[in-house]
Amino acid sequence: MGIFKNLNLSESLKIFKKSGKDVYCAKCGTRTGIITRQWLLDDKCLCVNCQNVIPAYFQRNYGSLSFETYNVIASYMTGESKELGKQFKKKHAFLDLQLDAVNGILRYKTSNANPLYVKLENISDFHLEYHPHLVQNGTSSITMTLECINPYLVIQEKLLSTGSEYDCNQFMKYYYSIREMREGQNYVHGEQGGAKSEYKSYANNNTEDAQLQKALAMFMFDSINDVTAEKLKAQRNRLIKSFHPDANSDEDTRYAQKINEAYELLHKYVK
Repeated sequence: MGIFKNLNLSESLKIFKKSGKDVYCAKCGTRTGIITRQWLLDDKCLCVNCQNVIPAYFQRNYGSLSFETYNVIASYMTGESKELGKQFKKKHAFLDLQLDAVNGILRYKTSNANPLYVKLENISDFHLEYHPHLVQNGTSSITMTLECINPYLVIQEKLLSTGSEYDCNQFMKYYYSIREMREGQNYVHGEQGGAKSEYKSYANNNTEDAQLQKALAMFMFDSINDVTAEKLKAQRNRLIKSFHPDANSDEDTRYAQKINEAYELLHKYVK
């Protein structure tokens, strides 16, 4: 145990604390604990209170978040998401997901994490993929994909469930029907291998204008008038760093591809 060999726990902790310099939270300025602090991609640090502001999915991926991206997510959570939470009225539920049919809001919350509330109109992609071949001891695996427009957020993670494939598909049907009722648009419902449900909104997702708005949100521009070639390139480099496509992760490669596609679209408007 080195220098701690003949010391009691209290003395060991004193030496442990003195061995590192003070590090302060980049968000609130509070001194961080050596055990509880979390480091972001750009070597900035967060205290435990600021960590808990954002959804659990992002808390598990601090190493791929820049401070700028953290700020965007945190601002949404303490602003719009918090206000939507005050309006939320649960109608349908499945695992960590809940739907408000009256106000058109999706709620996502895992364990003790801060809940995420999103207006359905602000969702560009949402689906649940049930994996029947992964069912073991009555527990199934479900992959959830949630992609929001403004701010641009992507959450893709596996949910363990004792729920059935029927329950999974039923929740998606509620989701589709609420969107159709609110937006008066036709959605395509499909199933692949009896497991995956997808939708596509012809009015919202297939026009270049909608793609432009999505690209602006991803690159954190309020308007196309704010975009210059220099700003666009700098922001692209910051976003690409967040996903490390060179690490050969399929998920990171997919996100990097989306960033590049959005970059090419925006670049057409600033040439």
